[in-house]
Amino acid sequence: MKLLSDQDRTFWHKNGYVVIPDVVPAANLTAVIDAIAEFTGKNLANPECWYQEPMVGGGMVNMNHNQALWDNRQAPKIHQAFAEIWDNQKLWVTYDRANMNPPTNQHWQHRGMIHWDLDMTVRPLELCVQGVLYLTDTAENQGGFQCVPKSHHQLRDWLKAQPADQFPKPEDIIRDCQPVSVSGRAGDLLIWHSGLLHGNGHNSSDQPRFAQYIGMQPEWTVRTAQGVTICDEQGRQDRINAWQNAPCQPFVAHTIGVAEGFVEQWLRQAVEKIDVVVEVEAVVAQPENGKAKVIIEAQQQSLEIVEQLSETTFRVPINYAGRKNLRYQKRLTDRATDVLRQIPAATFTLQLEPGDLTKFFQIIVEEQIWGVKEMAALINSEFGLNNQLTPAQLSPLGRRLVGIDGWDTAASESQST
Repeated sequence: MKLLSDQDRTFWHKNGYVVIPDVVPAANLTAVIDAIAEFTGKNLANPECWYQEPMVGGGMVNMNHNQALWDNRQAPKIHQAFAEIWDNQKLWVTYDRANMNPPTNQHWQHRGMIHWDLDMTVRPLELCVQGVLYLTDTAENQGGFQCVPKSHHQLRDWLKAQPADQFPKPEDIIRDCQPVSVSGRAGDLLIWHSGLLHGNGHNSSDQPRFAQYIGMQPEWTVRTAQGVTICDEQGRQDRINAWQNAPCQPFVAHTIGVAEGFVEQWLRQAVEKIDVVVEVEAVVAQPENGKAKVIIEAQQQSLEIVEQLSETTFRVPINYAGRKNLRYQKRLTDRATDVLRQIPAATFTLQLEPGDLTKFFQIIVEEQIWGVKEMAALINSEFGLNNQLTPAQLSPLGRRLVGIDGWDTAASESQST
């Protein structure tokens, strides 16, 4: 039985989003909220705890591989909904995160946002779709999903009319339109076209907004800042490894006595401070507000910088250099090392003796260990603690959505039994 009616499809094509109700059992929704509480170390029954660290912009909760998340990703109705949008059941799932956007107060001033998850400086942009699962009933004023309906059509028309060196800004597309907040019931799945201006809103209610992001695209493709692009065998192995190695992060967190979210935040902020040295051919305009107009490979572009090192060399964040495919001379890790030294304070029972804990932190700073997989291996080799955690359990559908099993292989096996 189809999930999307003809009316749903018409609405989807016209407005750029569609809502499919009741896609998972209520217990699945509660399980994700419980996982958010565990990941952040917060007592969600206490409103004061909503605003404690770790806090991420927009209320994002950067957990990716909790079993509760996977139970929803591999839910048959969710797969069917994306399969009907793509007209293709052979899909891979994205490893998206969750969201807890609490009411605005003196501690939390999120006013809402409208953006694209696509890099508008890249051409061509490819079709991509994204989704969000409502974990609770969410009112219009609760900081949930908002969008500018039909803006994906306006973006397409703008791109056709403008030269390739012109890049759209949200205000170019919005014009006189106003964002619409889409209320929903617990268990609703909202799927949107990634060309649609969207975001989450200002929460003026008295309850947090809870949601889980889920996306799917055809197998052997990945969702990137350019949209859906081709994925090779190495990319498939990277997907499998990310799922397999996910228990390393909670293992490190348990070992040093903190909630997993603190480890994620600590290491993410450290890696964000790794820089590289980029040499340009010429400087067109001197740096201003962290940007410089430069010539690279005979093309003028705006370069995001940390500082100017010489007349034609700049210190640039490594993540930015990677997104822009910039060639660089060397890595600079002094700023990242300073963050690595800012060790999360233990709030739970330590698995290491105090002296071993000090030694552990000394080693990761001296050897500049940034990854949880490497930290987990160090804990095992140096201190004899074994990671007893296992990856999320996958159903046969889940294994295909990861890419462990191929869709064609699974189909042929099914026909032969």
